[in-house]
Amino acid sequence: MDHQLLADIVIETADWHHYEALEARAQTCFDSLTRLSPKGFKPGVVALLLSDDKHVQQLNKKWRHKDQPTNILSFPADLAAHQPPEMPLFLGDMILAYETCAREAAARPVAFLDHFSHLIIHGALHLMGYDHVQAAEAQEMEALEIDVLASIGISNPYELA
Repeated sequence: MDHQLLADIVIETADWHHYEALEARAQTCFDSLTRLSPKGFKPGVVALLLSDDKHVQQLNKKWRHKDQPTNILSFPADLAAHQPPEMPLFLGDMILAYETCAREAAARPVAFLDHFSHLIIHGALHLMGYDHVQAAEAQEMEALEIDVLASIGISNPYELA
């Protein structure tokens, strides 16, 4: 566990059950992040909730004051909070909205699992402290996303936009 990033996945919405490879794909993304070890990388566990637009919209409204669904939300854990040393470090929560993810993949068009992979990597980087508010931060984060995706055979998602 010392050098790994692991996912604890909960599927809340039946639509996600159509994709049996989700857990393996998320772990592939996390393994690639582990190999690249970007700045801010910490081995540990991420809670990944696969939900729907309604639930994500509620969370987005409550925590970001945006009354609309979004593809993924990331909530970094307070790493300064006491976490028992015998337990893996809890890095935070990510929640994805099925309908938004499926709609975006179809509109691009890209394979659903490739878009899912991009969002998993994007969300994990947020848990590591990356952001895309400032242009320089966005470039750094996008470059990392592109590198991690390339390492697992997925094309640059920003060239499709």
